[in-house]
Amino acid sequence: MILYHGTSTEHLEAILRDGLQSRRATQRPSNWLGQIESKPGFVYLSDAYPVYYANNPALGHEKLNSHILIIKVNVDESDLYPDEDFIAWEMQRGGVDRPAKQLIAEIDPTDYQHHWQDSLQHNGTACTHVVAPERILDHRIIARTNFRLLMAIGGDAAPMPINYMFMGNFYRRCIEALFAEGEEAALQVALTYWQLGEAS
Repeated sequence: MILYHGTSTEHLEAILRDGLQSRRATQRPSNWLGQIESKPGFVYLSDAYPVYYANNPALGHEKLNSHILIIKVNVDESDLYPDEDFIAWEMQRGGVDRPAKQLIAEIDPTDYQHHWQDSLQHNGTACTHVVAPERILDHRIIARTNFRLLMAIGGDAAPMPINYMFMGNFYRRCIEALFAEGEEAALQVALTYWQLGEAS
């Protein structure tokens, strides 16, 4: 299955050499600027939101030469788990009356592996323990100063089911265009979408 990972270019050499590894495996601290950190034993993948995931840490990074990095991977479906955020939202939708932050902290994606497809289908996100170097197909670098492109193709689009329902197909088309034809093609997909006001 083709999915994408978003991070910072400071990790490119290590990723190409060692693959995508969790923070637990690399012993690197989290560089996430959001309120809720990811699980340290997992690598997070998406079919629509890699720019958002890459944009968050890259824009907060102090090194001016650090840009966003989008990695295209081919993962085995049997290695995928649901994103714990999705499981928490589903639990709340099912009547669990506890804050999402508390639920997310307690959820272990391995307990819900059979829901990986639901997580991708309804939220565009999943996770795995590791992506071996031979599973990395390609990568793209976008300058973090290219604000117009980043925002047009999902740099500020937080993954959540309601957003994915309406915008997931659009973000996916932008990422596919980025890898197939480059930045201008991805931007053109975005501009056409916004000009026409088409529905996903």
